[in-house]
Amino acid sequence: MRLPAHLLQQIIGHPVDRFSGSGHKRLLGRVDVGSQATVFPIHGELLDEPIPVTVRNVSAETVGLILLRAMMPSAGLIIRFPLADGQFLAIRSRVMRCSPQANGRFYMAAQFQELVDPQSTFTLLNRAES
Repeated sequence: MRLPAHLLQQIIGHPVDRFSGSGHKRLLGRVDVGSQATVFPIHGELLDEPIPVTVRNVSAETVGLILLRAMMPSAGLIIRFPLADGQFLAIRSRVMRCSPQANGRFYMAAQFQELVDPQSTFTLLNRAES
């Protein structure tokens, strides 16, 4: 999935006039972000406990995250990005790779798959807690 420019700018928090990187492996390069988000690992049809993450960078098709626990490649997850207007943008994604860093954290690259209604994220989480 390729995020439309207006959604990408909402995640980044400002208009983007330039992307870092060559963009040869992806249609556009990456933008450094440094903001916070939440990851919900998907297990079957239920969501696992939320994991706070730092958004390291984002492109129209992928996101780089820093988190405190490893996730397996190909694992499904929902990434919930807070937006400036108090709303959330939720995107179903798939882990491409996850590697340990020297500081005990993990760097994860995930590929966007589809937009998710943010309210359904809470519904799935509530069912998992029942």
